Amino acid sequence: MPTITDMYNCIEAERARTGLTIAEFAERIGVAEKTYRNWRDSAKPITSDMLVKISRLFGCSIDYLLCLTDKIKIN
Repeated sequence: MPTITDMYNCIEAERARTGLTIAEFAERIGVAEKTYRNWRDSAKPITSDMLVKISRLFGCSIDYLLCLTDKIKIN
């Protein structure tokens, strides 16, 4: 079973792949940089609506972001 750390590793990998800084990424999904860092550092849980925004930004499935599949793209 994937862990929270695994999920953020997937999100971080996609962020890096797209060349977005943390600040740019946070702005694109409409949150403060500190909010994203709190999610990443497990201080606060990420919400489902934010997972939807992130999956749309990266063009990937929520299952990929949650490390439930290794298929990045949505068919």
